[in-house]
Amino acid sequence: MDHRAHNKITKLKDSQGREIVSHKDMESVVVQNFLSIAEEPMEDRSRFINHFTQYIPQLVTREDNHNLNRLASEEDVSEVINEMQNGKAPGPDGFNVDFFKACWKKLKKDILEVVEDSRRSKKVLKAFNASFIALIPKQEKSNTVDGFRPIALCNVVYKIISKVITNRLKPLLLALISEEKMGYVEGRQILNNIIQSHEVVHSLKRNKQAGMIIQLDLTKAYDKRSWSHIRVVLRAYGFNQNWIRWVMALVTTTSFSNLLNGARSRLFTPSRGLEKGDLLSPFLFVLMMEGLGRAIKMANTEGRIQGTKLTLDGAINTHQQFVDDTTLRAYP
Repeated sequence: MDHRAHNKITKLKDSQGREIVSHKDMESVVVQNFLSIAEEPMEDRSRFINHFTQYIPQLVTREDNHNLNRLASEEDVSEVINEMQNGKAPGPDGFNVDFFKACWKKLKKDILEVVEDSRRSKKVLKAFNASFIALIPKQEKSNTVDGFRPIALCNVVYKIISKVITNRLKPLLLALISEEKMGYVEGRQILNNIIQSHEVVHSLKRNKQAGMIIQLDLTKAYDKRSWSHIRVVLRAYGFNQNWIRWVMALVTTTSFSNLLNGARSRLFTPSRGLEKGDLLSPFLFVLMMEGLGRAIKMANTEGRIQGTKLTLDGAINTHQQFVDDTTLRAYP
């Protein structure tokens, strides 16, 4: 069966449970659903943001900032294009990465100029940062918007700019991110989380100790990320203002159109959130979650919660984090 026919959306239920079948009405339901998630609420969350940010130490050095803000080179952009996978669906401009690779000798100087202009001006053209959101059903016969997995299709030029920034940030993460977090930190493996979880349970049983393990899975964790939170956290780490402005230019200039049965909806712009198709987003997200992890460790230090001592090395364990999942361990 053609996957396009398999994924075709013939009807949806709106927020009141009414069945919608016309394309125009289904498009309205989809757009309104994403707008309700992507709009920053009119409330002051600075107190909560500052509470968690206070636990983040200033770890980024002057040398780190110099490297993050250095001139873009031909080697930077060539490395990025070579790392990109072929065969990916194109963004709104219609060009996929295969086109860029095939024409790279002719395009690389222009692409380098675009990347360097973005770095120098701390801006990104909105046309580059427009994306499609394709809806992939999570299960057979999904008939609500929540029953579909949104996949962002970004323009390749935007991905190149984002990937240049990402490649400069990645080497710093091992020093910036606590050992409890495994996701997107080079040199750490999710298998370590699994082994440690087994060790926690083994320790409780062996010592006949009461305890409670809670798994937190943040709802719409990427989509609801406050832009002001991102800025505050990056400043807390010690990233300089020029690099933060460059990053925030990518985060805050994005716009979307939903793809519904191959037809694009009207364009809309968010006021919060991280773009899922953006190569930089996962790395920004793990930085944002660091405040929560360090707050948990501080609560253990202050005696407000108690971790468990692992039998292998005697280390105290209070939690584990993998991207948007956090496992808490509470003990009497």
